[in-house]
Amino acid sequence: MLPNDADLRAVLPLRLQDVSLISAPRPLQAALQPLAAIAPATWQPHPRQQLDEAATVDAYARTQRLWPVYTPPREPRLSLVLLVDGGLSMQVWHRLAEELQALLMRAALFRDVRTVALDPQRPTTVLAALAVAAEDQAVLLLSDCSGRHWWDRSGLQPLLNTLTARCPVAILQVLPDWMWRRTALGIGRIVAVRNRQAFAANRLYERLPLHSSDPMPPQGNGHLVLPLLGLSRESLADWSALVLGRVGHSVPAACLPVVWPEIRISSPPANASESPEQQAQRRLARYLQRCSGSAERLLRVMAASPVLTLPVMRLLQATMAHGGGPLAMAELLLSGMLKRQNDAASQRPALATRRAADRIQFAFEPPHLRDMLLNTLSGPETAQVVQMVSELIEHRWDQCDGVPPFHAYLLNPKLLSDDHPLAGMQPFATVTAQIIERLPGFEE
Repeated sequence: MLPNDADLRAVLPLRLQDVSLISAPRPLQAALQPLAAIAPATWQPHPRQQLDEAATVDAYARTQRLWPVYTPPREPRLSLVLLVDGGLSMQVWHRLAEELQALLMRAALFRDVRTVALDPQRPTTVLAALAVAAEDQAVLLLSDCSGRHWWDRSGLQPLLNTLTARCPVAILQVLPDWMWRRTALGIGRIVAVRNRQAFAANRLYERLPLHSSDPMPPQGNGHLVLPLLGLSRESLADWSALVLGRVGHSVPAACLPVVWPEIRISSPPANASESPEQQAQRRLARYLQRCSGSAERLLRVMAASPVLTLPVMRLLQATMAHGGGPLAMAELLLSGMLKRQNDAASQRPALATRRAADRIQFAFEPPHLRDMLLNTLSGPETAQVVQMVSELIEHRWDQCDGVPPFHAYLLNPKLLSDDHPLAGMQPFATVTAQIIERLPGFEE
């Protein structure tokens, strides 16, 4: 377990360089490049007036008076709003939202980029922050569509109805596409949409079957459509073409009823005849049938880690389960094989921050899963987990490349007595004395 506030006197708090969730930002920025449509600034008076030399010369030729002519600067037409779902299940994606915001701002493709938090208790309150003309705004909703506010008949439906009627809106899904139908998107259908008018609102999109064998999707105002995007170059490029009205491009979209049916959420009944070992085998077999190769490798490596937090899981993925990016992590977090050990603290709204999310600890459920996965790893592979994470930390020690750090604690277990509150702590990595000497304050 992580130390509490009373235990911090026995440890040395550190900040370690974290692993970026978006390892290749430039292809994503290139996919959004077509949206950088340049237009004259429309609001007057503009604080950054530019000298128009051609107009000044023309005015002088007509009036014989040298009087400078200023015009508003040309700037990107579209402003982008990154709407971040604030549901409980989205707490683990605060880091991804921060990196995505930085990526969009560095791209300089939009007039402005704003990040707005979606309050699951009062979703419609974000409308005041989005009060911009429809043709000047696009909205990306970062969500897993799995929170309780997606299932109950709350204010989320009126919010989506309003947004899709006034501007381009798309859902940036953190989950892989094979999980989409298990979320609230399963209330409707997955269809394809096309657009013939640049910067048109979603209600003007043409709805088509996703596959040739599918029936025609519902038409009219009784349903709304939300394009579904993944964090990939191909998906963002298709959405850019859709927003610009390029007819030859279609995008998968969720076709949802305007008024959602009432759905009762309940846990599946437990099979009393199953032993814990049989339950673990069934869950693991069902997961391995659908998951990606990178998610399967990450799952096996995690079984050898003594501590499972989001930063540690990202380090494991960077060292021993390369590839997959955020999608591989999403497959694991919603696999049903991990549970939060300190779930009560994570449900407090005040803790819905990236630092609080980094302190959430996970464990395998049922516990027999961990033993089953460890049996698939050899002895050297199991011992290699802590070793390779330690080597990565030493390589990144005292470095900063723009990625937000995560908090860890340094202590010497040999100095702790058996009855000390921290005596049972398990390290996720080790560092040598030479590395520790590079810390500020340890110089000779």
